[in-house]
Amino acid sequence: MLKVLAQSELTPLRLIALGIQHVLALFAGTVAVPLIVAGALGMSPAETAFLVSAALVAGGVATFIHTPGFGPVGSRLPFVCGTDFTFVGHAISVGKVYGFSGVLGGAMLASLVEVAIGLCYRYVKRFFPPLVSGTVVLLIGLTLMPVSVDWAAGGAGAADYGAPRNLLLALFVLAVILLISAYARGFLQRVAVLLGFLAGYVVALPLGWVDLSVIDNARWVAIPWPLTIKPTFHLAAALPFAIAYMVTSIETAGQVFALAEVCGEKADESQVRGGILADAVASGLAGLLNALPTNAFSQNIGLVKLTGVVDRSVAATAGALCVVLGLCPKLGAVVAVMPRPVLGGAGLVMFGMVAVAGIDMLRRVELGTREMLVLAVSLAIGMAIAVRPEILSKLPQTLATALGSPITAGALAAFVLNALLGTRERSD
Repeated sequence: MLKVLAQSELTPLRLIALGIQHVLALFAGTVAVPLIVAGALGMSPAETAFLVSAALVAGGVATFIHTPGFGPVGSRLPFVCGTDFTFVGHAISVGKVYGFSGVLGGAMLASLVEVAIGLCYRYVKRFFPPLVSGTVVLLIGLTLMPVSVDWAAGGAGAADYGAPRNLLLALFVLAVILLISAYARGFLQRVAVLLGFLAGYVVALPLGWVDLSVIDNARWVAIPWPLTIKPTFHLAAALPFAIAYMVTSIETAGQVFALAEVCGEKADESQVRGGILADAVASGLAGLLNALPTNAFSQNIGLVKLTGVVDRSVAATAGALCVVLGLCPKLGAVVAVMPRPVLGGAGLVMFGMVAVAGIDMLRRVELGTREMLVLAVSLAIGMAIAVRPEILSKLPQTLATALGSPITAGALAAFVLNALLGTRERSD
């Protein structure tokens, strides 16, 4: 672990540089969610752009709720938040019936499920031991790896997917990050990922791989006013989201344990409860802000582990930058047009770090027969859906959607198996 920076070392410029790293790490995922949902629902380019801005603002607000904390709400750990892929399938299926206003209303109504889980965490925490949390975090890292591979190849569906130039650019960015992390000293070592992003951008610009017209056409200021899209509430629309919130509660518990571990702490009950409540409250507010539910980003854990910077002011700075990007589409466009291979090169190491955090948590678990069964079957189910998603194609749509995320399926398997398998018989 790198030496933690003292507060006196975090000058404003350094805070901004560290915050930008986190924004770049989560930007593609946060922007992709509204892009996918808007495209599936046939929304116009103007409506899509509005949803992207709303997602960034909602992510910034969620970060402010999570990191400093307010009373019992907030993990008080350096999380950076954004809109969550877990809800994409549910949003599309609900949106085709009730429209995007029904999506917002359903997600807001179902967020009460996560509030209930957070408030009752004292009574359900036995279902979230390190075995379950570590399995979920390991699955998060493993299932994120294909995302970084797709980015490195040029982006899923790209005409030049896998072209040598894409792979070379991704490897170049990866090499820059590794060299700086291994041989640089002081603050340069802390911003290795940011420097990797910048190096990739500088190489891509003269080669014509950056679409500057997107930046030219973007507006300087656009305010996604709350309740521009007024939510409508339908119980049927809330039910699919309720399932998703149950799963993200498990994920959040695992992420809190993982990030606390990275920060050299041991998460207590109040932190986990506060983290779950923060996600619930932020997701409810996201509906008012015209955005899909938010969640603490697992990419952030890998970046914190890689840099060793655990100060919460860095996460707060990243949250502020997300809001600025949401209000200033011109700046957001600068990040949005970053070539996918640049993101892929950085993603390979960041997502790998998330998996390592899960392995580190599991290393402390006494792996008897029962524990190995829980871990083995949960990983097998999660990875089976990751590599063969068509296995769910014959299931009812609601069930297929609910289990469509490998993290969702693996997390539920770990949760159920840990609860059902007896603890008395152990075999080493």
